[in-house]
Amino acid sequence: MSSLEFNDNDSAREGKPRFLVFRGRYAGLAVVGAILFMMLFGILSHMGVDFVPTLVLSTVPMALFALWVALFVNGKPDSYSWDLLLWGRFKLRVWLFRHAILPCPPQFNLRALAPVHPIEYE
Repeated sequence: MSSLEFNDNDSAREGKPRFLVFRGRYAGLAVVGAILFMMLFGILSHMGVDFVPTLVLSTVPMALFALWVALFVNGKPDSYSWDLLLWGRFKLRVWLFRHAILPCPPQFNLRALAPVHPIEYE
């Protein structure tokens, strides 16, 4: 005798939008990229730029969004992009310290202590 399990048979728990490489909350970037494409295309064509450069320059935002989502979002942990940004910031501060631009060496991802009120010293 086997026990029966209850399995939801609806799509409410997995309702995530998808469009090409854009999945989940990043599907909105496809809409933003399309709006930027139309705006840039209209502006550049109104300025008298030829068709091919207008088309190429207008697709740049959408291509950057798609590249970012494909490389840094899909299949990665939620904080992957933020962690890379913090790591790059740390490496930049190390480079600035090694070239004597910063006076003290950086500390990785530590917040500065809040200043103590002078009343506490009395």
